Amino acid sequence: MDFLNWVWRDTCEGGEKAAPHEAGLPEFMGRVLAGRGCRTQEEITAFLDCQYSLHDPFLLPDMAEAAERIHRAVEGEERILVFGDYDCDGVTATVMVYDYLENCGADVLYYIPEREEEGYGLSRNALDRIKEAGVSLVVTVDNGISALEEAVYAGQLGIDLIVTDHHQPKEELPRAAAVVNPHRKDSSYPCRDLCGAGVAFKLLCALEDGESDMLLEQYGDLLAVATLADVVPLTGENRLLARKGLHVLARTDRPGLLALAEAAGIALEAENAECVAFGIAPRINVAGRLGSVDSAVELLLCQEESRARELAQELCSLNTRRRELEEEILREIGEMVSASPQLVRQRVMILSGNGWHFGVIGIIASRMVDRFHKPCVILSRNGEEVRGSARSVEGFSMIEAVAVCGELLTKYGGHPMAAGMSLERSREEEFTRALEAYAAEQYPTMPLPVLKLDAPVKLREVTLENIRQLERMAPFGCENPQPVLVLEGVTLENVTPIGGGKHLRLSLSQEGQQGQAVLFGTTPESFPFQKGEQVDCAVMLSVNVYNEIARPSIRIVGMRPAGKDLEDHLRQRSAYEAFLRDEPLPCNCQPAFGREELSVVYRYLRSNSPCDLGSDGLWHCLRGKADMFQVLAAVDILKELALLEETRDHGVSRLRVLPADRKMDLMDSPTYRKIMNLKLVR
Repeated sequence: MDFLNWVWRDTCEGGEKAAPHEAGLPEFMGRVLAGRGCRTQEEITAFLDCQYSLHDPFLLPDMAEAAERIHRAVEGEERILVFGDYDCDGVTATVMVYDYLENCGADVLYYIPEREEEGYGLSRNALDRIKEAGVSLVVTVDNGISALEEAVYAGQLGIDLIVTDHHQPKEELPRAAAVVNPHRKDSSYPCRDLCGAGVAFKLLCALEDGESDMLLEQYGDLLAVATLADVVPLTGENRLLARKGLHVLARTDRPGLLALAEAAGIALEAENAECVAFGIAPRINVAGRLGSVDSAVELLLCQEESRARELAQELCSLNTRRRELEEEILREIGEMVSASPQLVRQRVMILSGNGWHFGVIGIIASRMVDRFHKPCVILSRNGEEVRGSARSVEGFSMIEAVAVCGELLTKYGGHPMAAGMSLERSREEEFTRALEAYAAEQYPTMPLPVLKLDAPVKLREVTLENIRQLERMAPFGCENPQPVLVLEGVTLENVTPIGGGKHLRLSLSQEGQQGQAVLFGTTPESFPFQKGEQVDCAVMLSVNVYNEIARPSIRIVGMRPAGKDLEDHLRQRSAYEAFLRDEPLPCNCQPAFGREELSVVYRYLRSNSPCDLGSDGLWHCLRGKADMFQVLAAVDILKELALLEETRDHGVSRLRVLPADRKMDLMDSPTYRKIMNLKLVR
C-alpha cells in the first residue's frame, strides 16, 4: 500500500464552504460542492440540475463557411469524404458526420488512417488516394489543425478542405475553406474544451440551422461515449452533453452499442459514466490500437444485429489481447526495474524496449504513473525508429519537458499531462539525458504525489438517501471527479480477504456506528494495519443493488494512520532518491542513519519474512522507530550485504531475509559507505 499526501480540494483550489442546508442537501455536500466552484444557492441548483444551455454553433469561427460549403456539396452531388482519427473520439465523430450526410442523401465516404501503417492525421499518400476516389471536399473530424503542408497539397490537388478539430492550433492555421476549432485565438465560443465529436456535433447543428434537440436524440449516445472517453472537462456545455447523452445511451437502439454493451457485460440503462469510459470506450479504441479501425466504424454504423454481435465479439477479443500485451510488457518492465532500480529513482521514469506495441505504450505509461507516482516515458524501438508515449503527474508539464527536447525529435505533441513523440534510434540516449537534465533544472524538488479530498463524512451519514443526493453531481470525470470523502478516526474491527485473497473487506466502527468497506487490489499480506487500529479512510460512495435490494457501498481509495500528516514522510522518500542520484539533499529534510535503525528494520523483516508490505507499509509497521529515509537505506544496505532479497510480482515488492552464514561488515555496502562519506551517520 502506497501513502500519498492528502490535500483538501476546497483548500488547494481556494474555495470556501457553501451553505448546503439552503438546498436541503446533506451537510458534507456543501464542502464537496465548494470544491467544484458552487458556493451559492443558484450555483448549486444550476450544477445539480444541469441547468445549462447548448451554445449557438455559429459562435465557432468559420462555422457559417463550413455549413455553406457542405450544403453546396450536397446539393451539387459532389463526393464528400469524412476524414477521422483512430481513437474513440475520432471514430464516433466520423460515424456521426458520415451517418448524417448519408441520411441527407449525400455522396459520402469516410477514411481513417491505420495507426501502424499511416500514423496520425492527413498525409500526402492519403490525399492521393482520396483524389483518385473522385472526392472534391474533405471534412476532417478530431484532426487536421496541424496539417499545414497537407492542406496546401490538398488545394494543389483541387480538393477543398474543412477542418473540424479540438486540438491546440499552431500560430498558423491550415489553408482551408473553413477551420472550425474552439481553441482558435479569434474564437469567442464559451466552451473551449469540446472533444472532437463535440465539435463535429456542433457542425451538424449548424447544418440544421442551429437546431440541436433532434440531433442530440439521434447522436447523443455516441456523443456521450466520445465526451467521456476523451477526458474533457465535464463542466458547462460538456456536462450537459454528457448527461443528456448518457440518458440517450440508456435507451439506445443502435445495434452496435447494444451488442458491445452485452459482450462487455455493461448495463447501459444505469447511465454510469465510469462503465462507458472504462468499458465501452476501450473496446472502441482497441480497433485502432491492435486491429483495423474500420471494425469499430462498421460496428457503430451496423444495422444488422447478428453482424453487430460478430463485430462486438471481435473488439472484445482484441481488448483481451490488449490486456495480454500490457501484461507482457509490464512483466518485462518488472524485470528491468529489479535489475536496475535506478530506473525508478529518477525524476522522470524513462523505460524503453524492443518491439513494444505502439498501440499500448500509452496505457503502460499510465500504469507506471499510477504505480510509482512520477512522470513516465515509455519508448518502443522498431528498427531505427523509436516512438514514445508519456504521462505525467499534477505539477509537472510533460509537453513543456518534451518541447525543450524538440530538436532531438522527428515529431511530438500533447498537453501537460500526456505527450507522444517519435525520434531516431541514434538519438534515444541523448533524448533521455536531455529530459532528465530539464527535470533536474526546472524541478529540483518534484511534486509530491497527492490524493485530493472533498469532505469529511461520518459513518452515520453513509445512507442511501445521502448517496443518491451525491449522485446528482454525476456524470463524473475530468474536473468533476467522483467525490473522495474521508472517514476520520475509524476503528478497524476486522479484515476479511475476498476475491480469492486479492481484495479485502474491512469492518469499521465510528461513534457506535458500524460499517463495511472494500479495499481492492490489496492482499492480507500487503495490508499494514492491524485490528483495533485507528485509521483515516479516503472513500468513494455508491449504491449497490443485489437481488433487487439497494445498499450503501463504500470503496476505499486511500488509507493512513489516523490524523497522520504524511507530507514529511513523502519528503523523506524524495530525499533518499536525491541521495541516490548524488544530488544535494533538500534543505527542508535532514536525514540521518545509524546501526540502531538498521537493526530495527532487520529484526522486523526477520520476524516477518517474506514481507509484502512495500516500503510505506514497512515504515508504518515499525511504529516510528525509523523514518522513511532510514527504512529505504536499511533495505538497500541489507540487500547489498546479501541478507535480503527483493522480488517483484505484478508490481508488488516482496522482501525475503536470507541466511547469514558469516559476520557482516557494513563497509561492504556501497550505500552505507556513501552515508558515511556524507556524514549522515547518526
